[in-house]
Amino acid sequence: MNNKLKNIWPGARKSSGLIRKKIKKDKVKFAFILFLTLWFCSFLQAEARRLLLSEQKTVGSSESATDHALTLKECLEIALAKNPLVLSSYDQYEAARARINMARNFPQPGILLDYPMQPTLISPGRSEEKFFWLNQTVEFPGRRYLRKKFADLESKEIFQDNESLKLSLAYQVKEAFFGLLLVEEQLKFARENLQLNQDFVDLVEVKHSAGEVSQAEVLRARVELAKAEAMVKQLETERKITAARLNVLMGRDRDGEIQITG
Repeated sequence: MNNKLKNIWPGARKSSGLIRKKIKKDKVKFAFILFLTLWFCSFLQAEARRLLLSEQKTVGSSESATDHALTLKECLEIALAKNPLVLSSYDQYEAARARINMARNFPQPGILLDYPMQPTLISPGRSEEKFFWLNQTVEFPGRRYLRKKFADLESKEIFQDNESLKLSLAYQVKEAFFGLLLVEEQLKFARENLQLNQDFVDLVEVKHSAGEVSQAEVLRARVELAKAEAMVKQLETERKITAARLNVLMGRDRDGEIQITG
């Protein structure tokens, strides 16, 4: 019996050594694959960061180019390109389109590979046993088609909502644009009226000092001047509010300066 065990021991040791070498080799392969995966992920992140920086530079240059007076067409283009609601709606549409590809895919198969190490009777060491499981879910006929159809209908619904949002945004931009033009014209005439009233008050005061007009005429001129000043302040406030609304619709700073022409 002892002789048999002595004969078995060298073979068991040899097989155990081969198993350890194989496991070590598998670990090296796994480490190499993991290194390549991490390197590829870092490369993608660096590329995405580079594209983001270039896009920010482009946006900055476009914003610096909008220091001139904007037309209605330019305001509409900026609003459709930078409005937060439109951008969010477009992202939702892209996500819905991606769900279509996910819906048409088959269920992912399940794979399990196990290496339980169990002791044997003839060796104090351990021997290797491999277990491999593979399962695939088979769906009921037509379920995959319906899932894809529902995802496609959902994406179309979101697309229509996005188009409706763009139309609503275009209407609001036009309303704010022409409202700002109107306020600027009213403010222009109000300032001219204020200057005329100021000149008239100066003239009346000179005539009053010369005894040509009464004090009542001076008071009446000053009242008209106060009305003109109040109108200018009111229109300046309205212009600030309308300009802030247009800036918000275009995705810009609310308090930023804006010049338009039409």
